[in-house]
Amino acid sequence: MQGQVITRLRAVRFPSHLSNSQAIQKIIPKPAKTLVDHPVWKEVAVLLRLCLTLSFDNWQLSFQYLPEIMYVITVTAACGPAVIRSSTHAFLVNTVQSLIGHFPLVLYDRQRLEIILDDLSTAKYTLLFGLSRSTPDTAFSASANSANDAVDALSISGLETIVTLLIEIMNLTGSTGTRGSRYMAEHRSIQCLEIKMVEPCHRRGFQK
Repeated sequence: MQGQVITRLRAVRFPSHLSNSQAIQKIIPKPAKTLVDHPVWKEVAVLLRLCLTLSFDNWQLSFQYLPEIMYVITVTAACGPAVIRSSTHAFLVNTVQSLIGHFPLVLYDRQRLEIILDDLSTAKYTLLFGLSRSTPDTAFSASANSANDAVDALSISGLETIVTLLIEIMNLTGSTGTRGSRYMAEHRSIQCLEIKMVEPCHRRGFQK
């Protein structure tokens, strides 16, 4: 089930000829001003909530789908109402916690991931994910008001900061054995497919 959720969420981005029954696939043929404005956004939001639940202390999910998880977080960071923005952030936190708790890591890599985990709770990253002091726990205690709030679009430099962190996480996790090269190859494959389908800044609402 967990693999089907991740696969479906990623697939909402790509055209139907690449996958017959999958969520981010229907967006490119029918572009909208932002991801949230697209008709399939509700499906994306529901799948993100499922990912949050499935990712808690789930090393199998992190091990098998790390590049896909990082892609999903890249596309959805700071998107939607507070409950979804907080869910995306918590999805990343859960993933890093699973990596630290269950992956065979060398000491330096484990210590660096622990620092990253701590950094994710600081204002530098919570603000990038569209969270403020008043919305840190929204993913687990959503209110009616949180469903309708909005934040400014994530800047390109802000997205670059998030992507740099996600790539570092993959590098640290795959520093031993062949995992690292596999993760990065899969991540590059996803990004190349995205570039072929649509100009990157059409994917979501960006603030220059």
